[in-house]
Amino acid sequence: MPKNDPKEIVVKKLNFNENQIVAYDELIKVHSKEIMVLNDAILRTKNNLYSELSRADNKKVTDSLFSILASLQNKIEITHYNHFLDIKKL
Repeated sequence: MPKNDPKEIVVKKLNFNENQIVAYDELIKVHSKEIMVLNDAILRTKNNLYSELSRADNKKVTDSLFSILASLQNKIEITHYNHFLDIKKL
């Protein structure tokens, strides 16, 4: 692991033992998958949003897409926060 790797920083600062490191690795995998799914949804939604540029009078559709993007970003922040709560439990 590189010295500035976030995982290494957490492991050292929290003085994790081997069992905690294994559990932390699993948390990282789950968290990464959750964030990847949300980021993919954001990308698809942004593609839909920008495809609306070629259409006239699309405020209702774009407002809906903006709301979806805001909700997805909110879910990302909640996912990050919950990830740190899970780390704290280790």
